Amino acid sequence: MTHLAEEFLNTLYKAYGEANSDGWITPPLSLHSLTFGMRYYPGADANLEALVDLHSLRAIHINNKLSRPGNTDIRFKLFGPDTCSNLRFYGIGDMTHQAFDFLTKTNPEWTRRLALVPICAHRNADRNLVELMRGSVAESRPPQRVRMMAIELPGYSSSRTESILADLVALDDGTLEGLRVLMGTGKNLEFDHLDKVLEALGKLKGLRQLILHQRWRSSTRNLLLGVIAQKAAMAIPTLQFIHIPDKSWQVHRTRVDDGERYDVQFEPLDKYEEAGIELFRVPVVDG
Repeated sequence: MTHLAEEFLNTLYKAYGEANSDGWITPPLSLHSLTFGMRYYPGADANLEALVDLHSLRAIHINNKLSRPGNTDIRFKLFGPDTCSNLRFYGIGDMTHQAFDFLTKTNPEWTRRLALVPICAHRNADRNLVELMRGSVAESRPPQRVRMMAIELPGYSSSRTESILADLVALDDGTLEGLRVLMGTGKNLEFDHLDKVLEALGKLKGLRQLILHQRWRSSTRNLLLGVIAQKAAMAIPTLQFIHIPDKSWQVHRTRVDDGERYDVQFEPLDKYEEAGIELFRVPVVDG
């Protein structure tokens, strides 16, 4: 962010607050959603509370993708449980050590209500969010649970991938209802690997929304995406919505025969219907 823009916004915060203290009827704005773009981050000098009623916020997006390496000036704590008691969505461009440290040490009852989804694909290398669920006694980090999150799987047939999936399943207590999976960047789809991923996700107790993010290349791409969606729906019995860029479906299940089997059908979603699905509203920016 340029110095001029920072100076303008700080002046705005100050002027709005001073007008309120002078008796003008200028209550803080009751916003439900607030986005900080790639050139401005809420720093230590930002008196944002004078401008916005933070308790009214339901969603916050901080796109710190272009933040300076090691930048510790971003005030993640400004959007914590004490000030943003009604927050339901916390979007962060990069899950940096600073952001991770804030989230791991906050109130677990507050984080349990959050959809915590990094905005940038393949830029979550500092910390995997499964670590957030695990906690650490040595680091005084309580185990955290969130409603929605993202995981990055390093690559095909990776022991690291198997470890992440095993931890995800073992630590699940039914809170997790939405998941974005950033797949390895191999050029070709390996169904054996995909089946293992979906088998693990099928063990999650309450997973209803899923994004599989990978650039699968195929001359029959649309047909391929349909096959992948069908595999996911069959492997994950609780799944209701699935998105594989750039297609989304709602999953319908009907009991057949003796009631022990289901007939699975897919309804394609248009962009307006996608906007009604919480996890699908999060922009995915390649990093």
